[in-house]
This record gives sequence, C-alpha cells and structure tokens, in this order.
Amino acid sequence: MPPTGSEVRVHLGVEAGGGVLRGLLVSRAASEIVVLGAAGVSDTIPRSGLVRLDVSRGRSAGRGALRGLGIGATAGALALGLLAATARHGNTTECEVACPGWSGFAVGGILGGVLGGSVGATIGAVVGSQRWEQLFP
Repeated sequence: MPPTGSEVRVHLGVEAGGGVLRGLLVSRAASEIVVLGAAGVSDTIPRSGLVRLDVSRGRSAGRGALRGLGIGATAGALALGLLAATARHGNTTECEVACPGWSGFAVGGILGGVLGGSVGATIGAVVGSQRWEQLFP
C-alpha cells in the first residue's frame, strides 16, 4: 500500500459502485482506504471493493512527446491532407488544369503530419504523460 499523500488511481468493483477514482490517498486502514478526489470530496472505499490500485510515479516528458507526436501527426495529416485534396483553384468548380485529388492528399498529408507531429511532440513533452505502477492485486 502506498504512503498517505500519494496520487492513486483506484479501480472499483461493482459492489463499490464500479468505475475509476483518481485522487490523493488520505488514509489507509486494514479494512478501507480514503481517497480525496479532484472535487475535494473524500471517498471511503472498503478494501473488498478494490479491483486494482495504481500509484503515480510522476510524469514522463519522453512518453508525453511520443504520445503527442502520434496524435498531432495523425490529426495534422488528415486535416491538411483533406484540405489539400478538396482545394479548388480560383473560382472554377470544375478541374480545368489538374485536380489535386490523391496527389494533393498525399502532399498535404505529409506536410500536415510533419507540422502536426512537431506541435504535438512539443506539447506532449511539456505536459508529460502520467506513469502508473500497479500495486494491487
């Protein structure tokens, strides 16, 4: 059991209401634990209602950057790729010279992936990704 004051994530069984509770471990006893949630409300959880207990081991900038890279590259590639594929040149509604189509999607997707990935990786590195260690069961 982690020391009091640790940030914990508690997975509850059906008899305890189900779901996941995240907060600070306020106290622990042989039969129950008390967790202070984000809203400032303390929840008393019987140990019999615990399915899993995780403790935070801090944040990782590297994992956050990788996660941000993936999310940003995907979003950027799709957004800029679709925008480039559907772009019209001038006021024409028909393609007179060449329609961007798949080639526009590919070029836009590559540029959007690079730009979105760069922004996502930067944000992810700054924010970080929470590292959890499972303690129970």
